[in-house]
Amino acid sequence: MVVTAAQTQNGDYTRIAEAVGTASALGTATAHASSGGGCNDGGGSGYSYVVACISASGAKLEPNLYVLDNSPPCTSVSIWVNNANENQLTVWSDQTVNNGCALGIHGPWPLTSANTPGIVDGDTYYVYVRMNFRSGGYELLESPTEVLKY
Repeated sequence: MVVTAAQTQNGDYTRIAEAVGTASALGTATAHASSGGGCNDGGGSGYSYVVACISASGAKLEPNLYVLDNSPPCTSVSIWVNNANENQLTVWSDQTVNNGCALGIHGPWPLTSANTPGIVDGDTYYVYVRMNFRSGGYELLESPTEVLKY
């Protein structure tokens, strides 16, 4: 993704471009036969405050998020991991990420079948990230999907 100065609203092109570049590089890492994953920063939809990511490493599903801008001001950030094979069943969530409005990376949270019921070899997963604003508005993003294979 190419971030333009116009998309940053505050002109901080370098910080956002580096964060998105890091998110993309980390979010696409896969191990074993897992496939897919990556990050979504809203694509061509305009300015984004958060990035939703998912990847896998062996038997671990690793959701994470990036806060690019918390100036609206942000009041909280939430993340959900859903199983696309089970009617979008939420298998894990953190409704109020600790220090979720802080800039930078949050996670990854290593989820396995041993510590998270609903994590199943061969199933497809994705992440929702929601940033809530003091005004009552919010931004909601969905990550690409990750097929967990180990």
